[in-house]
Amino acid sequence: MTVDGAQIAGFRLRSTSGFWVSTTPGFDYAGFRLRSTSGVNATSTLNMSISEKEYFAKRTQQVKLKTRIMTVVGVAGFFGSIVFGGIKSILSEMEKQREQPVVQSPTSQLENQVRGYELVLQREPNNILALEKLVNLRLQLGDNQGAMELMKRLVELHPERESYRSGLATLQERMGKQGGQE
Repeated sequence: MTVDGAQIAGFRLRSTSGFWVSTTPGFDYAGFRLRSTSGVNATSTLNMSISEKEYFAKRTQQVKLKTRIMTVVGVAGFFGSIVFGGIKSILSEMEKQREQPVVQSPTSQLENQVRGYELVLQREPNNILALEKLVNLRLQLGDNQGAMELMKRLVELHPERESYRSGLATLQERMGKQGGQE
């Protein structure tokens, strides 16, 4: 049995198609059906509305807390990506600086090659290839005296090779011309 205009704990209620709705501002009982035989269910409906208010208040607090947490996580993620992106770019820039080859002058490159061939000749004093390359390098560096000594050694090791003898003669002529010009 439903009664229109029932009063429960000082709140005026009215029935709309079997549902009770509060006419008191701020209280809404819509959706809770009252089937009252002695008014007991009407009181429990009032208690439901109070627990409903508490539920909505707690739920609102939970939503606000979750919103704050998500905001903090989002902001931290944003700034974290900026920081890590900056660190990555700094590290890649440092890596580029390490990878840049040291520019050597042609003379220092030739001197490095000379040292390499001299090491080979220390282990293998009669290595023809190392002697020939070293003669060419000494000539490129302008060390004609050093080149002549190596050519003499090549001629001693292989007197049958005409190219060594002619190269030695050319060097001796060049040295003679340089000696006469000075």
